[in-house]
Amino acid sequence: MSQTVAADAQFGIARILRPYAGFDNLTPGNGSYQGISTNIPIMLTEGGLALDPFAGQAGYAPSLVRGLGVPLGSRVSIWVPSIPPNNGGVAPFGYVYSAIWRLRNLHDYAVGRIPYHYPKQGSGVPVVGSARVVIPAASQSVIYNDGPAPTTLGGAATQSVYAEALTFNFSVNAGLGIPLIPGGTSGSVAQGLAPSDQEGAVYEIIELQALGDELLIGVTRSGAGTWDFTPSTGIDATLSAAYGNGLDGTLFPDIGVYVMVGTTP
Repeated sequence: MSQTVAADAQFGIARILRPYAGFDNLTPGNGSYQGISTNIPIMLTEGGLALDPFAGQAGYAPSLVRGLGVPLGSRVSIWVPSIPPNNGGVAPFGYVYSAIWRLRNLHDYAVGRIPYHYPKQGSGVPVVGSARVVIPAASQSVIYNDGPAPTTLGGAATQSVYAEALTFNFSVNAGLGIPLIPGGTSGSVAQGLAPSDQEGAVYEIIELQALGDELLIGVTRSGAGTWDFTPSTGIDATLSAAYGNGLDGTLFPDIGVYVMVGTTP
């Protein structure tokens, strides 16, 4: 007799993505973003490790940025912390998170036995005579229906495809107040993310489908300007406090963007 077996959700543990140590150093140069255009993304990687494991090996650029391995077609749950710029609500006011998908190739598999979907391992365009294997990357995209309706029989409706970037509309505690506990004091629905025992829901979540072998996440700030991590006064002091050394010079490696990968029924 046949029996129905219900599928259950299967997700891995949270992987913590953060910038590399020193990204918020106040002395320009040597990897610091201080004074650099906010259009240059700060990349968030597991363990804050900036470079791909194969970077600098034969066939690979020494500057190849690290990605997060994800099974193509899986669901990717992304928790983004509420980090508003330190500007009192004056525009530009949002941090923008962008997803980039990357395919690995047959050469990657031969070198490190990692999953791949680009079926070749030959060299692509060389750099100053140095070979480079092909590793394509693409922005997360969205279809935007901005064209007029067709005016002729059988006419096609035109839709535009744009790279997608996400600005999270954070408000205090994700729009919720802090609950009370018996005795009339404030409770906490989270802890360990701020120097307070009255923490609210400070993350917002999106879910994407994995469209490559690796996911890369970069954060920029909306509007023209330059990164400024000066403690207390810099517009990006809050980003430095969460992701870097901006809170009393202490790193908190457990705070970052959390990514969980898996499947759902």
